[in-house]
Amino acid sequence: GVFPSVTNVNNVSIACGAWPDEHGIVANSCFNEESGKPVYMNAAEMIRCPTIFKRAADRGIRSALLTSKKKTLELFHRDVEMGLAAEEAPAEYAQIYGPAPDIYSREINYWLWTVAVDILEKRPGIGLLYIHITDYPMHAWGPEAPESRDHLQTLDKYIGQARQAAPDAAFLITADHGMNFKTRCYDLQRVLAEAGLP
Repeated sequence: GVFPSVTNVNNVSIACGAWPDEHGIVANSCFNEESGKPVYMNAAEMIRCPTIFKRAADRGIRSALLTSKKKTLELFHRDVEMGLAAEEAPAEYAQIYGPAPDIYSREINYWLWTVAVDILEKRPGIGLLYIHITDYPMHAWGPEAPESRDHLQTLDKYIGQARQAAPDAAFLITADHGMNFKTRCYDLQRVLAEAGLP
């Protein structure tokens, strides 16, 4: 993981094999001094070095990106042959796999893995399949909680199905960032307001 430990920075670091100072995504958002407004850093044009998808395409390898979050697709859409964000899944996917579950659920991860296994079984021309699930369950429950254990065991079953569907594939699994249990939380907006600051 790299700092700051947020999704966009780490996801782009993984997909580029580069540090944030090289690839250019240094936070989930940044401050535009000219406009005086924050800018969300989720545009493909902001990435300054080639992604794994671009490198694959340059070698004639077709790739697919499956993600729970549309912001990931916004970052990497340029170089993938097939992109799917479950958060805004097209109607044709709902007809095949059922409606995508809520973005803030464990079930959205299972839905994505169902699509992934199907791609591995039916589309052998896809040489690179990148699956970015939501970390909502890990934010919601600690590692020992029954909900967390159930989630991880279910993901393990799907990964087993994917391995059966593509026994010659290499599977690389990582977290995009780490988390620690917090016992104290500050509402920055409230703290600043109480101090008389904007």
